[in-house]
Amino acid sequence: MFIETEFKMNFGCYEFNFTASPVQIYMFVLTMFVAFISPFGGFLIAGLKRALRSKQRHRLHGGVIDRLDCILVVGFFMLMFVPRIVYNEKSYAQVASMIESLNPKARKMLLAKLQAHFNKSIL
Repeated sequence: MFIETEFKMNFGCYEFNFTASPVQIYMFVLTMFVAFISPFGGFLIAGLKRALRSKQRHRLHGGVIDRLDCILVVGFFMLMFVPRIVYNEKSYAQVASMIESLNPKARKMLLAKLQAHFNKSIL
């Protein structure tokens, strides 16, 4: 997840290379979504309220509610993005294959460190 790889991008006659880790790409996607899509959350919720013919029954001013609408849209996106894209089965399989590739001595050392960490966090 943190290992950098090189990517080649082609846009018509323009070609460029860049190096990034998957975490950097995920953060770029999240940043673009928050910057460009989440402000439309207010429009989405306003349209939903109109469709349901709901009247505003809250005492908070519209600006506060508009921010909450944007947070709801970002939260829904994160709820869909993180489990399906970031934490997919391939990530767990990669960790398992890394552990399996360790020699027995390194596995015992890893197990001891994990046990020490969990024992410390429980106490």
